[in-house]
Amino acid sequence: MKNLIWSVILIYLLLSCQSPSETSHFSDTTLSPSQQYFLSIAFGAEYGEPETLKKWQKDIKIYVTDTTQTLLLQELDRIIAELNNLIGEIQLYRVNSRSESNFIVYFGDAATYMREYAPEAAEWVPDNFGFFWVNWDAEGVITNGTMYVDLQRTQASNCRRHLLREELTQALGLMQDSKQYPNSIFQQNWTCTTAYMDIDRDLIQQLYHPRLRPGMNKKEVIHFFNKR
Repeated sequence: MKNLIWSVILIYLLLSCQSPSETSHFSDTTLSPSQQYFLSIAFGAEYGEPETLKKWQKDIKIYVTDTTQTLLLQELDRIIAELNNLIGEIQLYRVNSRSESNFIVYFGDAATYMREYAPEAAEWVPDNFGFFWVNWDAEGVITNGTMYVDLQRTQASNCRRHLLREELTQALGLMQDSKQYPNSIFQQNWTCTTAYMDIDRDLIQQLYHPRLRPGMNKKEVIHFFNKR
């Protein structure tokens, strides 16, 4: 019993001497694979490094600029239905005019997308066949955004559908890519997968859990995960 008591005291002393970042890392090791994956995807971005959670708190009203792309519109409706089943807290739906939307989907070319929908992203769009851009307020609440699928440089139907799913999903607030899971929608290397993995669904549900709030930092999210 004495040995056990001293072991507990020693562990306590070691933890109390750690810096906050070291303590956070220690807690991180107790998380499930999907929770660890969530941290790597939700606290990062391909172009920048958000330090707090970003998420929508109002319905996402999507305006599609080109309604002639029948296959992509059908795919968009499928993705919206899947996301609505996963999120629950808010809903995504299509609207008929740009003025009533808070998210624009453009199918076309990079130059037009940059000029008309995302001039702030001109530095990055030319190198990407699909791209999203979202804005958030001081609390980390995403307020509006745009995305595009490059139809000039992407010819294969499944690759176009993949880009649509990837960019719309990342615009929810899951902004980083990773090489960890080859078939994940967040896979960093070029793929043309057109379905979510189970772990992708987990991440979406985790982000839109009511107790995960915009503006939470990584340490707060780890604490939430460990308390569940």
